[in-house]
Amino acid sequence: MKHEISHILNNDNSINPLISSICSLLTAILSISIMPIIPSWVATLAVGNITDLAICQYMEGRADEFAIQTSSNEELKGGRRLLIALTEAQAEMRQDFNSKLLISPSCDLQFNFTHSSTSSRIARIEKALQTRKVVLNENNKKKLIERIKKLISTWFKSL
Repeated sequence: MKHEISHILNNDNSINPLISSICSLLTAILSISIMPIIPSWVATLAVGNITDLAICQYMEGRADEFAIQTSSNEELKGGRRLLIALTEAQAEMRQDFNSKLLISPSCDLQFNFTHSSTSSRIARIEKALQTRKVVLNENNKKKLIERIKKLISTWFKSL
């Protein structure tokens, strides 16, 4: 939730399309004056999409950092357990050809270009906990991770 609150506080849903649109408009104006219409159109679309992806990556990283900075140690441990459960659920899903295309061998979504990978998010949380000198002894939390994983798997199957 804190990740999403960061998006609201930073007005990300307005800023991202605004910046992408400005970059696309400037590209269209510049390119139409120096190249034919089709290459100009392609360049405009490419710049808009690349700008959008770059801004999304930045905003998602900033939102993750906000969530980590404003979370208690217990909240960070809970977020870590959720992401571990998600990774384990995706590992179980990675059975057929289609799911192997969508889910990498490290169990991250391969075509989610706008967000950080799940494994990098886990690593950032673990680094924050380490910086706070929190000892991770999660062996007794395996059952909780299994329950979360079961919920995630059930949700995936319902899609």
